[in-house]
Amino acid sequence: MGTGLSTQQALALWRAATVEMVTRTDPDLTARQLAIMLTVYLTPPPHTVRNLAATLKVSKPAVSRALQLLERVGLARRSGLRGLGGLAG
Repeated sequence: MGTGLSTQQALALWRAATVEMVTRTDPDLTARQLAIMLTVYLTPPPHTVRNLAATLKVSKPAVSRALQLLERVGLARRSGLRGLGGLAG
């Protein structure tokens, strides 16, 4: 997936986003939580715990724990019992 950015530009963008995340008063996200949010945002549904775990190559309990925190801070919500409904806000 090409972005048209040079390596230097991509790293500068990543750094700016990371600095923005750590200087806010919102809860800090782990790499796993951020990977889940980006996966849900960038890939077509369904976003079940099983599919997220397979995509990210982590266990289903690890995804469930990450989702619980994301739900608790209002960044994600589950729709029904079958999957992640999408990102809040």
